[in-house]
Amino acid sequence: MSQEVIEGRLSRHEDFGEVLLDMGERRVTGFLKVQANDAGGHVIALRVHFLDGEIVQVDSPTRPDHWRLGQMLVRGGLVTASDVDAALGRAQARQKQIGAVLVGQKKLEQDQLEAMLEVQFMEALHRAVPCVDGGWRFKSREVIERAGAPPPLLPEEIVERGRIQHEHWDTIRALVPNSDVAFVKTIRGPIPEDQAQANKVGSQELLLFSLIHPTRTVGDLVMLARLETFEVCRSLAILTHGGFVAMDERSAAATGPTLKGQETNEERLKKAAAFHSFTVVLVVACLAVGVGIFLSMRQSAQNEENKPSGISVSNDSWREALTMAQVERIHVALEVYRQRTGDYPVRLGVLVDEKLLEDGDLHYPDYERPYRIKLNGESYRLIRPKK
Repeated sequence: MSQEVIEGRLSRHEDFGEVLLDMGERRVTGFLKVQANDAGGHVIALRVHFLDGEIVQVDSPTRPDHWRLGQMLVRGGLVTASDVDAALGRAQARQKQIGAVLVGQKKLEQDQLEAMLEVQFMEALHRAVPCVDGGWRFKSREVIERAGAPPPLLPEEIVERGRIQHEHWDTIRALVPNSDVAFVKTIRGPIPEDQAQANKVGSQELLLFSLIHPTRTVGDLVMLARLETFEVCRSLAILTHGGFVAMDERSAAATGPTLKGQETNEERLKKAAAFHSFTVVLVVACLAVGVGIFLSMRQSAQNEENKPSGISVSNDSWREALTMAQVERIHVALEVYRQRTGDYPVRLGVLVDEKLLEDGDLHYPDYERPYRIKLNGESYRLIRPKK
């Protein structure tokens, strides 16, 4: 591989996102090194591994201790501190990743590791999105995808989610001021189905509701749910707006104010109403984007199908066309399930249990590993397995 070096400066909020998009469009393979300052003047350093334009690894020497994998796994209740200490020694001796060691020792499931790593990668990237006053340097070289890594991240998805966070954090922070506060349930038992539907409470919110306890901070919930901080705070804001949970005032007093000035309850309720409107718009937007992607994929498959005879089509092209057709089947099954139950399933295997798909459909056309679903509020992302 011929080595290519590109570098530049970061001076505006959008710069880092533009760099990521450019790397994706170029379908680069190599390492992107970034060092810049965030709004608080803290240095953020990243090493982003690109493989054919997709992000497969994110390293950060400036990552806070609570975002290191070992601590995340312990706070998430997946392993013990002694498990991590023992795995660290073994990992260093054998030059392996701590996550791979824990999986090999049967202390951790592979899908649990992948989910936690994805949260770690996304958090590191989103911390860098608002950075200014810094520089970046890309160098092309061979990149080997590490065992146990989550599915590749798409630059356009990182940038879009970062934009949403940038625009709506202030509104959400009116109800969830920081990651050190705790929440308490304000109702007994589960959330009634009619109230859940009326307040746009989906699977993600129900998961958070089941995890809420006065001893657990927002940061703890992030690790337990294996979701990004923004997603957890967004779900907590929805639950708060619906009157199902409330911030524990003792934890709020202990952490101190993090917003400018002291807000009245009326001001908070106004922001909550604005947030609720935002969630409705966001869901509609997500569905619109999903429909657009689906139609684009179906059109691509039709274009391959309608090629005149005499034009050779590679096995990869046919495989892609078959994959697109299978993705359509899964999307349809998901919509049927939602019509039956009012929500999407937390795992695709439920579609097999409900006789909406066969088990082989989740591996079609010949993937060793199955398709996966990742819920995002009231929308979802279908993750294709690797070849």
